[in-house]
Amino acid sequence: MTAEQSIIFQSETDFMKRITSVLSDLTGQERKVLRLTISDFSCKEIAEQLHISNETVKKHRKNIMRKFQVTGKVAFRRFLRQLEYYFAQYSFLYPQLFPQITPTGVFP
Repeated sequence: MTAEQSIIFQSETDFMKRITSVLSDLTGQERKVLRLTISDFSCKEIAEQLHISNETVKKHRKNIMRKFQVTGKVAFRRFLRQLEYYFAQYSFLYPQLFPQITPTGVFP
C-alpha cells in the first residue's frame, strides 16, 4: 500500500467512524427522513410516507444537518451523495442504523 492509498483509507475510515457515530445519535424518525431524502423524495413525499407534516420533515432535516455539522442546502446535497455511497457500501454492517425502504416507500 502506497502512502497515498494509506491517506485515502485513513480518510475513509475517519469518515465512517464519524458517520456511524452520528447515525446512532439520530432518532428513528430522523433516520427515516434521512434515508428518504437520500432517495430524492421531496419534503411533501416524505411527509405523506411518514404521515407527518411538511414542517416536521423540515425540522428533522435541520436537526440532521446540525448533527452532521453541515451548513447550507448545497453542502447538504453534496453530503447526501457521500452518504448514499456510504449506505450502499456499508449498510450491511450496521443494519439497525439504516432503515430500509420498500418499493412502496413504506418502512417495515
